[in-house]
Amino acid sequence: MNFLQKVKKNILNEYFNSIFFNYYYLVSEYNSAQICGLVWNANVIAYRCKTCSISPCMSICAPCFQNGNHEGHNYNMFKSQAGGACDCGDSSVMHEFG
Repeated sequence: MNFLQKVKKNILNEYFNSIFFNYYYLVSEYNSAQICGLVWNANVIAYRCKTCSISPCMSICAPCFQNGNHEGHNYNMFKSQAGGACDCGDSSVMHEFG
């Protein structure tokens, strides 16, 4: 893959991620569920908060992380390699204060 193809691929990934999260925000305004459950593909930014987690595999989407109170917590941001699902609100993998 040449340089121009790599740039084009990165721009398209960012564009589709932007569309995806805009759609997510729109739909979430009408969702009253306590568990997020958002499912994402590879190359999406997500978070793991070790302070809030019960399971080391717990991950949360960027919107849930930003809307949560993780100030002073031990967390990391990562780019998903294969996809995942948001565990926000799932008390089987997260403490309720998370």
